[in-house]
Amino acid sequence: MIAIDLSVLREDPNPGVRGKLFIEALSPLSMVESQPGTYFVTSLKPGRHMIRGLLENAFGWHFNDAERKEIYSQVSKDVKKANRKNNSYKTNPWLDGKDKDNSGSTYYSLLRHHVDVLHVSDPTEYQVYDDLWSMHLRDRGMNFYGGSRSYDYRLEELITKLRTKTEDKAEQYELGDRKGFEKIDLEEAYSTQVRKIHTQSVRDGFPEYYVSPKKRGYVLPEQVYECRIRVSHGIANLLDRYAEHPCAPLYLGNSEGWINLKWNRDEH
Repeated sequence: MIAIDLSVLREDPNPGVRGKLFIEALSPLSMVESQPGTYFVTSLKPGRHMIRGLLENAFGWHFNDAERKEIYSQVSKDVKKANRKNNSYKTNPWLDGKDKDNSGSTYYSLLRHHVDVLHVSDPTEYQVYDDLWSMHLRDRGMNFYGGSRSYDYRLEELITKLRTKTEDKAEQYELGDRKGFEKIDLEEAYSTQVRKIHTQSVRDGFPEYYVSPKKRGYVLPEQVYECRIRVSHGIANLLDRYAEHPCAPLYLGNSEGWINLKWNRDEH
């Protein structure tokens, strides 16, 4: 088991170590910088937040957003406590608690102050195309019913009735979340005679997430991306150890965008 050491986050990122990351795409990349709408537009090169996420993945830092904010809050408290006798931290942006580096999504990077992305090379030869991508969504409304590909097999009889049109509207089975639709137990829904059934009656018979096909852009660069970065000394040491031997498979954008990574420190 790999021990995760977050003590490097307590290190003042200035002054730092400069160097280059070399990122080789092993598959098409879909690098969506901000929260998308109905079309996921890919960037032609990775942004700073994607590069930070890539490095966190290499280090084995797999935390949810709540854990990330809690970790950084504790780091800030620890550093301030250790430097109580001087007030320099009060003017240090990495400890002032203000988030001035929003990623455009829910992603909160632990490396937001310790990895400064100075420049990323533009690809000169590349292929770009669009493809359909299955987006997994979750809600408590009606979308799960039409979007889910699978459901409890015991609901098959009811699903057939819901899809069968009758000449007499009073005999038609319906699923809805409006007034007049009756809430019943899931077990009862398997063979119910109730015609207007409330959505929540069958919700537990479907997966938590439903699938929505989305149009997504991909880019396949023929060159290696060169990324000039400045990092704290502790992060540079982690890169020496994990860049070419990461804790987990490395990717950019979505999890299908596999890459190889190399790291070189600048020589002084």
